[in-house]
Amino acid sequence: MKPLSVIKRRVYLGISSILFLLCIPVLILYATGYRFNNALSLIETGGVFVALPYSGTDVYVGGELVKQNGVFQKNAFVQNLRPGKYTVKVEKKNYQTWSKELTVFPQTVTESYPFLFLEKPLFTEVLQFGVLQSTSTATGTKSVTQGKKETSEYTSIVSLFKSALASSTATSTDVLKIRRKLSVENKKGMLHVVWTGDNDALPHYFCENEVCKEEITIRNTNPIISFDFLPGRDDLIIFSTQDGIFVSEIDNRSKQNVDIVKLGKKLDVRVKTNDTVYIKNNKQYFSVSY
Repeated sequence: MKPLSVIKRRVYLGISSILFLLCIPVLILYATGYRFNNALSLIETGGVFVALPYSGTDVYVGGELVKQNGVFQKNAFVQNLRPGKYTVKVEKKNYQTWSKELTVFPQTVTESYPFLFLEKPLFTEVLQFGVLQSTSTATGTKSVTQGKKETSEYTSIVSLFKSALASSTATSTDVLKIRRKLSVENKKGMLHVVWTGDNDALPHYFCENEVCKEEITIRNTNPIISFDFLPGRDDLIIFSTQDGIFVSEIDNRSKQNVDIVKLGKKLDVRVKTNDTVYIKNNKQYFSVSY
């Protein structure tokens, strides 16, 4: 095959160089989040990050299924979204649905940290007296009797609930909870959440497009009586009202998600050492699995 002439090679090299130089700005714009719209105009795009500690969930953004989470890849990241409002919804079988309207800003990743609470949480009663088992050496049969001494768990739970009485007689520690620079105070049945740390470490839900709030409130139809942080999460509050026990997210970038833990009158809730949730129902005490 006859090789190309020097002139043709120079022409091809020149054309290739021109195309390369023309493509560079397009690639840079694409990498920095710009896209063409229907009118072939460049627009800046953003993204949504959905952090999920749960497997087997379905994640929807703007009504479209974008992720079916497995065991190893749980989080979802959706990019190239045009600026605007998007409804992010997370569903999992036997769990209450989490849904939130989030705003996507240009060249910005909007964070969200959903929580899923069982539709029917498991309540295990903490018995006042332990169960004793004995075996007859003669017959080999087992008998079950109830002990006469209170279990240490029961005793500690009773003390836990006695430590905070009605809001009218509560001490300062009963109406004010602080965890990792988040201060939550109960003022007349409404919770006021304030960040007391450095602005550089401000939780994401306090700000939108670099505009930040000084305070976030959590309110219910009925006044909040008792409250605490949900174990394992600094952004979730579990609280009681005269109608039951509920869990609310602090994030109020749109309507706060509030899940039902247990409905009923004269229920109370406590969290023991940031680990276990206990509910008092009349004279019975229950641990909660959710």
